Amino acid sequence: MTTAILDDKSDRGWRITAGAWLMLVAITCSAYAPYLNHGDWTLAGVLANICGINLAETGFTGGLFLLASWLLMLTAMMGPVAFSNLKHNQKLSFLAVLGYATIWSLVGIALHGFGYVLQLAARNSDWLYFNGWSIGAVSLLIIGLFQFSRLKSAPTPICSLCRSGVPQNQFTMGLRHGVGCARCCGLLMCMMFLFYPGNLFWMATITVLIILDRGMFGLPALRREIGVALMVAACTLSLIQSI
Repeated sequence: MTTAILDDKSDRGWRITAGAWLMLVAITCSAYAPYLNHGDWTLAGVLANICGINLAETGFTGGLFLLASWLLMLTAMMGPVAFSNLKHNQKLSFLAVLGYATIWSLVGIALHGFGYVLQLAARNSDWLYFNGWSIGAVSLLIIGLFQFSRLKSAPTPICSLCRSGVPQNQFTMGLRHGVGCARCCGLLMCMMFLFYPGNLFWMATITVLIILDRGMFGLPALRREIGVALMVAACTLSLIQSI
């Protein structure tokens, strides 16, 4: 009986993930595609238009749409990680999902805020404006180095609160699970701001990197290999732009 319940939850999770990808495909083909565009930090001059949406013009409503697009991308890209862990949690509830989404909403707000700060800085720096690629190169290098850090490699038992047998507040459990996932995969998700995020190819590529990083579905965990690849990419980008 328990196995049947967990299988039903897992199937429901994969349906949600598939639905998120279908919605992303639909949005990229619609007039709302700019809400998926958070800029490309690897191109010269890009900081003049760090985001496809001008929040000064769209206001609060535009901000909500941007947050919704971020959560939609999160559902599609982190779905394989989040929903594959349902087997560890027999009591997944709306509060747990809300706690998880809250953490990732804060991550998205922080990244959008950082992009806005870069935009302001570019207005006062001709060098930064014409060398926006340097932000992408430095970001790739930092993400690559983080793959070797103790913080990244520290064990994070998935849903350990559920398996401990100790009753836990579902919202708190969702928060802690969200913090753990953000610590492990947050910087990889940050790569969405390094390339044109409206491109489904890059979304799928980063999703595959996250799966390989976590060593899911019987695949080997390639945390260090991914780190080396990202550092090589940072050096390559710098070399190309300096020629």
